[in-house]
Order: sequence, then C-alpha cells, then structure tokens
Amino acid sequence: MSEASTRFSISLKRVSSSTIFRSCGIARAISAHTHDPLSSEAHVNTIRMMLNGEDELFTSGMQFTLRRGDGFLSRPGADTVQQSFSPKPCLFIWLSLSEKLSEHFLRSIGLTEGHDVFFVRYPTLFLRLVVSCLSRNSGSVTDELELNSISYHFLHLLSREMTLESGTRTVTQSSAIIRQVKNYVLNHYKERITVLDIAQALNINRSYLSREFHETAGMTLKNYLDHIRITKATDLLLLTDMSLDEVARQSGYQSTEVFTNNFKRVHSVSPGRYRQLHVEQGQDSHFDFDIDMLRLLLGDDQSD
Repeated sequence: MSEASTRFSISLKRVSSSTIFRSCGIARAISAHTHDPLSSEAHVNTIRMMLNGEDELFTSGMQFTLRRGDGFLSRPGADTVQQSFSPKPCLFIWLSLSEKLSEHFLRSIGLTEGHDVFFVRYPTLFLRLVVSCLSRNSGSVTDELELNSISYHFLHLLSREMTLESGTRTVTQSSAIIRQVKNYVLNHYKERITVLDIAQALNINRSYLSREFHETAGMTLKNYLDHIRITKATDLLLLTDMSLDEVARQSGYQSTEVFTNNFKRVHSVSPGRYRQLHVEQGQDSHFDFDIDMLRLLLGDDQSD
C-alpha cells in the first residue's frame, strides 16, 4: 500500500532520556495512502502540518478535510487514518517528539485526546523550523542540543499560533460504512471487483451504498475505484520497470486497452509516454523541483 514519498528527513538513532526531538521531515504524498507512516512508532508523538494540497483525516470517529495550514497530532497506537484522493500531490511537514517529554506541553496547549486537529494561519513559520532541523544531522552533542531547542521553539510557536478545530471548518461525522468501503477497495483493488461485488462483500444494498458513498465522499464509488487503480498504476510506472501489461494487471485491470484509456483520461498521455517523460526528466529534475518549491514557500510573505 503506497505511502508518502519523503524528500527530506532526519532522525536520531541514539537518544538520551532528556532528548525531546526524534525525527522531522518534509514529504510529498504521491498517491493514495491510508495511514501516517510514523503513527506506529512507539513512545512518539508526531505533529503533521499541511503546506498545500488536500487530504482526508479519520480520527476519533470524525472525518476532517485537511488543507494548507491544517495539522493534527498522531499518538502512538491511535486509530488515525489519513487518506489522499486528490490527483495533485500534497506537501506537508512533520515533527516527531518523545511522548514522555512532549505530552505535558501538548495537553497544556489543548491537544488532548479527541481534540487532535488544529489550524495555523502561517505554516511557513513551522516549515522554517523544520528546515533548520534538517541541517543538524551530524550526530554531535551540539546538534542534539540545537534540535532540542528547535523542538521546544516549535511547541512554543504552536501554542501561540494554533486554533483548535471548532466546527467552523470542514468536519462531518464519519460514516463507518464509507470507511469500510474505502478500506475494502484499498485491500482488493487488484482483484476483478465491481461496485456490486463491494456491496455484496459488505452485505449492503447496492443502490443505498452508491448513494451514501457519493453524498459522503463527493465522487461515485466507481470513480473512486478507478482513481485508486490509476494512482497505484502511476506508482508502478515511476518506481518499477514492469511492462505495461503487468502494470495493468497489478493495478486491477484485466485489459491493457481499458487501462490505457482510463490512464489517458486522467493524465492526458498514454502510460508509456508518461513513464518516458518522467525518465527523461531524471532524478535531478525532481530534486530541483522540490528545492524550488521550498524556496517559494520559504519566501512566503505571510499573506496567505
């Protein structure tokens, strides 16, 4: 199952009992992903903040739409699912902190269980701090102290700039049925499944399921299934040397022709041409794009 593609990150391999910093990074989600890749880390609280794009967050029985400036706290073992369905990649930062040393401060500023989603008006202020952390990767005591200092500065800034979710933003009660459907699709998209198959597998009336899914997710269930398959195919085209026939099969398409037609409808070029264009750009071009993106964000005049 695809996760976010991390572009820049550092982490401490050996830490002392007084070290609050654990890891941080800047990442870009390149396709549908269904969980925070850091949430399973033991004894760590992870703060994630969106810089652009759009994601859905399911936590504490609620569904949130995350956009620029939105963030959330992911605790170890928490039932938190983040999903990206937009064809455009989202860019975000994260900072992971020692659970023991950060819990008191997080609770004090209002990030308690069930109240983990927040909004900041100027996310680039926090991006600057993460970028500062990324240059402190020598493993020296001096860098460890600096990372600790930046982590506490991050928490202090968060206490000043943060607005807890109050219901004025996009928040709706999450449908257990819709979440079941999405999880089923993400686990079975390689198989030859249809909307009827999904309804029968979950023992739900097809018409009711289609109507409920469209009203909640904002797209038809068939479009959602196609979207997941195309995003998975895009990953395979960029990250493997599989033949187009194999990419089609691995993405849940029985026919390469159907796969090609659906892919062209989304990307406006054939799968083969799409792969060729990205190969020609090369690794350095992708890296330069990310650097330019960061320069643009860091040059933000805070007039969001």
